[in-house]
Amino acid sequence: GDIGFAAGLGRLRAALTGEFDRTDGAVARDLARFYLAHGFGAEALNALALAGEKTAEAEILASIAHILERGHDPLPSPFAGQEDCDTAAALWSVLAASALAPGAAPEGPAILRSLNALPREIRDHIGTLLAERFVDADMPEMSRAVLRILDRDGSGPEERQQLVAARLELDQGDAEAAREVVEETAEDSKEDKSLD
Repeated sequence: GDIGFAAGLGRLRAALTGEFDRTDGAVARDLARFYLAHGFGAEALNALALAGEKTAEAEILASIAHILERGHDPLPSPFAGQEDCDTAAALWSVLAASALAPGAAPEGPAILRSLNALPREIRDHIGTLLAERFVDADMPEMSRAVLRILDRDGSGPEERQQLVAARLELDQGDAEAAREVVEETAEDSKEDKSLD
């Protein structure tokens, strides 16, 4: 919504406890969704615990929260085996596993479309994880496509994105290009720290 993080959080937290100090499960679930929309995995898991629901939706929200918090879902994920779906489930399926299974054939267009639809902060965070996952699975073209999406805002790549790009160059046999990217990343990091 347009009300901003602080106002939205305040509104939901105020509505969380009802009569007789009982937690409203529906509001707790909405709070979990709100936290996920802003990239807060641990907080979303706490809100889901308050909701106390054992529904399919709660499992999906918990899986996304684990991915945001840990980079994968250590539990059996409801997204497992859905990397070839033509929906957003393909994106979350690739991210839920700590690595793509050998021979996996993820649905690239659905993954890229879903990544592109996310808010920028979440897209940047999970996009880098996704690019790494594709490098690890020897899918350099998918990794490059993800990095292009992340680079569209024009702010320049973050350090982790640059390191993924360096791994791509190294995997393609261009050690010199990889070295240049790593040196540039180190130089940028040094300049950023000197400004602090």
